[in-house]
Amino acid sequence: MGAQPDPAGIVKLFLTGFMGAGKSAVGSQLAKKLGVEFVDLDAAVEGEANMSVAGLFEARGEEHFRQLEHEVLCVLSADPRELVIATGGGTPTFARNVELMRTHGTAVWLDPPFDSILARLDDKGRRQRPLFLSSTQARELFRVRRSAYATADVHVRPGGDEAPEETVLKILAAVGALSPRAGIAEPGGPVQS
Repeated sequence: MGAQPDPAGIVKLFLTGFMGAGKSAVGSQLAKKLGVEFVDLDAAVEGEANMSVAGLFEARGEEHFRQLEHEVLCVLSADPRELVIATGGGTPTFARNVELMRTHGTAVWLDPPFDSILARLDDKGRRQRPLFLSSTQARELFRVRRSAYATADVHVRPGGDEAPEETVLKILAAVGALSPRAGIAEPGGPVQS
């Protein structure tokens, strides 16, 4: 478990989950509710590289992207400000990134049903995600990555048609359950459905 979270005094909240899980939409609303800055890790990587994620994958390969993603995550993790950070779908599949999140904050796994993810990702959204090759392949990647996502401190299951604001309330309730007064939760801790 990472830093002790408390909605009134968070260090960092890292939103994890599969592509299309709603990390960016929920993250921006959560940051607004908490009065802190929101950072989308993929957008920060794109800004650093001056290239889209899809462009990075195509021009330099996934390994280069993952290295740059880790470097940007290191910078954000060391930032003294309280932040809500939406990670990329693959970020928590690397132990060094999980360690950064544990050390500097609390990881929250957004886990909507896969069919909801498919519904959210229109053709343009799918084309912008270099690891979304087909619905069948994405479903398998979703299945494989679940064990990495399950290392999060908090597990939140948004309903299929749930508004981001509703998911924010679930996150705040779950993170509040991890406050220093409640003790330290283990990874795979509180689940909010």
